[in-house]
Formats: sequence, C-alpha cells, structure tokens
Amino acid sequence: MPMIPVVLRGQPCELDTSPVDVIVIGADRYDAYHPAETTLVLRVSRWQQLLAGGALLIGLLLIVVGLLVLTIDWAGAILVIGGLGTGVPVGLINWRPTHHFDRSAGTWRSAWLLVLRSSQPLDSIAAIQLGRGKWLRKKIPRGPRLTRQFLYQFHLVLGDGPFTRYLVCMHHDARHLLRVAEELARFLDVPLIVSPEVRQEFGLSGENSG
Repeated sequence: MPMIPVVLRGQPCELDTSPVDVIVIGADRYDAYHPAETTLVLRVSRWQQLLAGGALLIGLLLIVVGLLVLTIDWAGAILVIGGLGTGVPVGLINWRPTHHFDRSAGTWRSAWLLVLRSSQPLDSIAAIQLGRGKWLRKKIPRGPRLTRQFLYQFHLVLGDGPFTRYLVCMHHDARHLLRVAEELARFLDVPLIVSPEVRQEFGLSGENSG
C-alpha cells in the first residue's frame, strides 16, 4: 500500500495514495461552479448530463408508450423491453452525483438524481487528493487509431485520523482535475495532496503539506 508522509490538521501522518479499487465503466469530467459566494458545486459536464437525461427520458417514454400499446397489442412489450434494456440503464449509468459545498451552512452533501446520498459537516474534509487511478478498459477513439486511456482519481480526504477517502470522480485529463482540485482546496481552505507519481509526471514543484 503506497503511503506518503503529509501534515494534516497540524499533525504529521501517512496518507494512502493507492488507487481505489472500483469497476471502471467510464470517465467523468467534473466541473466547479459557484452559484453563490459561499457555495461551490461539483457536477459532471453538460454533455454528460444531457446524455444521461436524454437516455433516461427516452427509456421512460418507451416504457410508458409500450404499456399503453400493450393494452391493445402485445407489440407494446417490445417497447417496454427496449426502454428497460437500453434507455433507462444508459441514463442511470451516466448520471453521476452532484456535490454541494456550502460554507454558510457548514455542510457538504452529495445528491444523485433527486435523492440525497449523504450530508456531512464541511470540516470533516481534511484535504483534497489527486492520484493515479486505473486504465479505462474499453477502447476510446483518439485520432486515426484506437487507444486506451489512463484515468486519474480525485478524492476527498475525510476525518481526523485515521483518514478515509471519498472518490469523487475519475478522468483521463489530469490537468483539468488538478485545476478543479485546486479550486476546491482554495474554497475549503484545506491542503491539496498530489501523489508523487502525478507530480513527477507533470513536473509539479513544491511539496504536499497541510
């Protein structure tokens, strides 16, 4: 388990930098928004929101129309199966949680669709971490050929020690993730911990500290 020495909450400790073991089904590009001076929101890009919402809507429409047709003809079952087998799963798979950080309320919460997944005190976040993740297992077009892409992981470091990590997202664009991580770290006034491999890969100067 790769560990690096850091200082969090004024105390020296060691932080795990190994990738979180999750099933890689895609990359999620999260962006940071400021709806108010004391609020920062992390959510996936607009195109992914449109993809997920559109697929979910089409799937639900197929199910509704299929159920109506089913009262007249068994052919409606095809539409129901199509909605359940394609539109709804694609929409749910691509719909990612939105994370709200509110300094005035002193809380951060994660919501998926209209369901609140978690709500915790803002001061439970000890640091932001950016590290290496895993290879995306499916082929992605890049120029004239197909190639795999390596995904980097963006975590919230939680607790007072021992620390736990909350995986926000994975994406192949480490520089974009770094910009978002820096913006969130400044907003929360917590340290940004970048793994040594990422620092070396992108020639980042300075050291991790808190």
